[in-house]
Amino acid sequence: MNNIFSIFLFLIFTPFIMSEVTLPVRVHVLPDTNITYEQLELQMDLISESFEFVDFCIQDIVTIDNEYFFSNSFVYDIDYMNYVNLYIVDFIEASKTFSEDYEKVIGMANQYFVSLDKRVLPCPEKDYELCESAHKFSLGCTGVHEFGHYFGLPHSWDEGCADEEFIEDIPNEPEPTFECTKKLNSCYNETEVYVDLHNYMAYTDDFCRYEFSHYQNQYMSLVFYLMKDELIKNSRKLNLDCHRKNRNLRDYLENMSRRKMLKPFTQPNSYSYDNPEEEPHYIF
Repeated sequence: MNNIFSIFLFLIFTPFIMSEVTLPVRVHVLPDTNITYEQLELQMDLISESFEFVDFCIQDIVTIDNEYFFSNSFVYDIDYMNYVNLYIVDFIEASKTFSEDYEKVIGMANQYFVSLDKRVLPCPEKDYELCESAHKFSLGCTGVHEFGHYFGLPHSWDEGCADEEFIEDIPNEPEPTFECTKKLNSCYNETEVYVDLHNYMAYTDDFCRYEFSHYQNQYMSLVFYLMKDELIKNSRKLNLDCHRKNRNLRDYLENMSRRKMLKPFTQPNSYSYDNPEEEPHYIF
C-alpha cells in the first residue's frame, strides 16, 4: 500500500470512519460451557478498544454443538448480514473426533465468523486464580488477533521475505515469533530491523501484544466499509448502546500480566514446556 493510495483512503473514508458504527455480536457457546457473561463482556470490550473504526455490542447468546461446528454444518446457519458471529468452542475436544491438528489451534476467523477456544477468553481479575484460562493467552489478545483476520489482516510472515510489504508499516518476517524477546528480523540483514513483538497479529504472549499499526487500521477500515456494507447498514438501524463499563483496560492488561498465574499455555496430556524443543507452535 503506497503513500498515494493511503492518502486516497484517508480522504475517501474519513467521513465514514468518523461516524462510529456499533456492530451487534451473536455469541455462540457450548451448552455445557462454564464461561461467564463477564468474560464475554470483557472480551468484547477489549476488542472494541483495539479497533479505531468500530465498536461491538453483545446482542444475542445462543448455544451450538461442538461437533456441529467442526463438521462445518454451521456455515449454512450464519446470519452474517445482521450479526458479527463469534463462536466459543473446544478445539481440544474437536481434535479427538476430527483432525489432531486442532490440538494446536486456539482460534480461527474469516470474513464470515470468528471462533475462539473457550480457554483463551480473558479472565476477570477477581476470578483469576480459579479461572480455567490462566495462562499466557489469557488476556483476550487472541480475540483481538482473530478479529484482525475478520477485517482482512494477514500475518506479517504469510509471504515470507517478499520484496514489498503487504502493509506498508509492517515489515515482512520469515516466520512467526512465539517469545517476547527482542530479536533482529532476518528478512532485513542489511539494516537493523527488529521483529514486531507487540502487534496484535503476532504470535507472542498476550502481555506483549497491545497495538495495530497506522496502516493496519487503514486497511481494516477499508475492508470494513467495502466488504461489510450490509452489516453496517443493518447495524445502524438498531441504534445500539452497550453502556460499556468505564474500565481502564490498559491497566487491566498490565495488572494481569504481572500475575504469577500467567504460565505457558499447554494442552492437557499433550505438550510440556519443560523442554523448549517440545513447545507447540499454535496456529491462529
